[in-house]
Amino acid sequence: MGRLAGVRPALRAASPARTHVVRSGETLGEIAEKYQVKGGWRALYSANRSTIGPDPGKLMAGTKLRLPESPKKHSRPADDD
Repeated sequence: MGRLAGVRPALRAASPARTHVVRSGETLGEIAEKYQVKGGWRALYSANRSTIGPDPGKLMAGTKLRLPESPKKHSRPADDD
């Protein structure tokens, strides 16, 4: 039991869920650009289709969207040995 307790926080910290709450007038394209979502608005819509519904053009203010992971830049230091 003690071993699992030490692992759980590390897993949570390694992959935090990124979200965005839609503001009035925002589009999926604007949100995807703001967060540099790989695949653009289509990827953002795909990740949130069940929340948004059948029409990606009808975003409701206050909707909480899950942001797909973006590619990590310089995720590890270069080896200069």
